[in-house]
Amino acid sequence: EPAPVPTNDTLASNAPANRCTVVPVGDAGVNIRAEPNTTSAVIASIPAGEFRFGDATNGAWIRLVGGGWVSTGVVEASATCASLTSVNSGSGAVTAPAGPTATPDPGVAPIGAR
Repeated sequence: EPAPVPTNDTLASNAPANRCTVVPVGDAGVNIRAEPNTTSAVIASIPAGEFRFGDATNGAWIRLVGGGWVSTGVVEASATCASLTSVNSGSGAVTAPAGPTATPDPGVAPIGAR
C-alpha cells in the first residue's frame, strides 16, 4: 500500500524560512509557466500528489523556488504563501510594502542647508 500523501499543513511546517508550499488541487497535475499569466509558455508541471516550495507572489501567482510560476487557482497554497514578498515578474524586482512616511523634524535643517 502506498504511503499517504502528507497534508499541506504538514509540508508547510517543514518548509524553509521565507517559503511556502503548493500542492496541485485534485487528481491532475498543474502547469508551471515562465511568467505569471496563462498565455506564458508552459515550462514544466507539478504532478498530482507532489509539492513545490514558493518564494514570492505576483497577484494570484506564486513563484516557485527554482523558477516558474503557478496560479493560486489550481493549487492548494499553505497559509505562509500570503506573507511572501510580492515581485514584478519580468525584472524580479521586489515590490516593497508601503511603510510609514517620515515626518520632517522642524528643528533639523536639511543636509546642505547648514
